Amino acid sequence: WFGVVAGGWRSGWYVSIVFGAALVSTLAGGANSTPVLLEAFAVERDKNLIRPWTPPDYSGQEKKIGYKPGSFTVPDSLKERVQFWIDVYAKYDSNQGILHDTEDLAIIYGVVSLPTVEATGLTLREVEKLRSRAVDNERKKIKSHLMFLQSWLDEKRPVAELAPVDQELWKKLCTTGNSHCFRNAVSGDRIRLQLGQKDHFEKGLYYSGWYIDEIEDIFDEYQLPLELTRLPFVESSFNVMAQSKVGASGIWQFMRYTARPYLRIDKYKDERNDPLKATRAAAKMFRFIYSQIEHWPLAVTGYNYGPAGIKRLSQKYKTTDLAELIKNANHSRFGFASQNFYASFLAALEVEKNADKYYKQPVRSLALSGRPVLLPKAVAWKEILTYFANDSALAYSYNPYLTARVRRGTLSIPAGYEIYLPKDKVAMFGKDLKERESPNGQVSRQIASSSHYTVRKGETLG
Repeated sequence: WFGVVAGGWRSGWYVSIVFGAALVSTLAGGANSTPVLLEAFAVERDKNLIRPWTPPDYSGQEKKIGYKPGSFTVPDSLKERVQFWIDVYAKYDSNQGILHDTEDLAIIYGVVSLPTVEATGLTLREVEKLRSRAVDNERKKIKSHLMFLQSWLDEKRPVAELAPVDQELWKKLCTTGNSHCFRNAVSGDRIRLQLGQKDHFEKGLYYSGWYIDEIEDIFDEYQLPLELTRLPFVESSFNVMAQSKVGASGIWQFMRYTARPYLRIDKYKDERNDPLKATRAAAKMFRFIYSQIEHWPLAVTGYNYGPAGIKRLSQKYKTTDLAELIKNANHSRFGFASQNFYASFLAALEVEKNADKYYKQPVRSLALSGRPVLLPKAVAWKEILTYFANDSALAYSYNPYLTARVRRGTLSIPAGYEIYLPKDKVAMFGKDLKERESPNGQVSRQIASSSHYTVRKGETLG
């Protein structure tokens, strides 16, 4: 199949065969393929709320925990993996599916152009089915061709008689003289789908502007390297709506059991989805993980794999070299996501640092100007909406930690909980309160200039 056609129309979608261009995958889905569609962002980018993109400044961090010059440079042993992720984040968009080998990320079997809602006029569910069918068809063709090459090998036919693209594939898969190299390549989950991320990463650059300054302040407070603040590019593209199919949530993608020691999760709110509280939890976790490992590449990997697990691997193989652990560890436990977590992080650092190289006009959003308000009595979501011009999506972007039951109106937000209002709406909020007398006949005089307002008993928002 590869030897006959290097690019052409197949199943209605264009497929181009790429070898040698090292690419790496986004981590959702682990060893299995990523979803064929990506999570939508909460609100669309507002051209009136942008600031120029500027490269991050990581200088002057010599006193940060474990920091030294070159702490997050790309080692030679991970260059192919990192380049794979750079291409995922900066070359292929989310309407392109990369079919690749999971053990050698330099082997890209095909790049499939996938149908979209806009192009087909179909529903999201119908497009998802079409995409899955297109990917399944290509995977079958890849497997069929690999088995054709296996039969060529079994019959000891001359490699030189194959098409050049097949000869290149032969060199990559059969370097050790393994007589079952092509058969092994079709086994299990080795042929994996990875959606491109270019459009989502660029949106992530924009949405990072909502919180990145405060996130950096928190990591400064905990004396942690600022490079770590870019991990949400890998985890969620700074999408406050991000939820994985295994239950991780928020820009830091905390699982429930991981978050519970640090964050409140109940039927009213899930603080995994509060970007700043989740950031503080992530900072605490990184301090703990580094105290156990004292090696940043392994500590970052431990954030995904677990600190105890990565420490055991390091002790078992007597090395802190991540590439050696990837080579030697049991891949059924130390799987694709964990193997590639640090490489994808390094790729995200590169793409953000040089965003003007990878994107035409990268920009960031202005910081989200939310002010916290502490409530001593229950408040309904519909009352909150009045401070967002009844724009539910906008209100959600300020309060992404409130649960669906609260937003549907099934539950009110209880006393003692916070809501966030736009900075320029706090004055209106204060004015509304002033116009209402408290039960003892006095009027609230706490004005909107306060960055944190407590609603008093007997007062309402509406």
